[in-house]
Amino acid sequence: MVRLITAVHSDNSELTLCSTVPPHFYFHFSDSYTNSLLGFSTFLPTIIKAIGHWPTPQVQALTIPCYALGAITYLIVAHISDKQQRRGMYTVSFACISIVGYGILLSDASSGVHYFGCFLVAIGLYVAVGLPVAWLPNNCPRYGKRAAAIGFQITVGNASGIMAPFVSFTIDIAIQSDPKRGLTYTG
Repeated sequence: MVRLITAVHSDNSELTLCSTVPPHFYFHFSDSYTNSLLGFSTFLPTIIKAIGHWPTPQVQALTIPCYALGAITYLIVAHISDKQQRRGMYTVSFACISIVGYGILLSDASSGVHYFGCFLVAIGLYVAVGLPVAWLPNNCPRYGKRAAAIGFQITVGNASGIMAPFVSFTIDIAIQSDPKRGLTYTG
């Protein structure tokens, strides 16, 4: 065990490889999309409460189908993408689905349509975030490169969360002054 750790720390070529190979570079920055899933999962009860007039227990119950459909969709798409060995196509497609869901949430529509938007966001985010997180380790055959690549992916993804409170505050002010401007901030 000590020899393995020493070998990883003494060889910086693995670190250089994981940060300079273009597909890995994409993975590091695509993980910043993870913050969308974290924010959506955290604030889904607040979103549902804002689109309808339900008591808190009912709002909590209404989140269950969104989470369940997102998780089931992820498992199905992950299985299909693994069989076909095509993950990028599914990642981008489902990211677009989540963007459409956010657009629906920002539109002037009924509570039912907004609730449908929550489902689209959940379906899209679970797949668009989950596939790259599982895809990167499979593309790194050596231990040192895999460990460094996963570390970079998580670091860059979490670092994008530093700006989230400041962007959110700006978006809230912009939406209060002109609700339609919120659509420009969904990407």
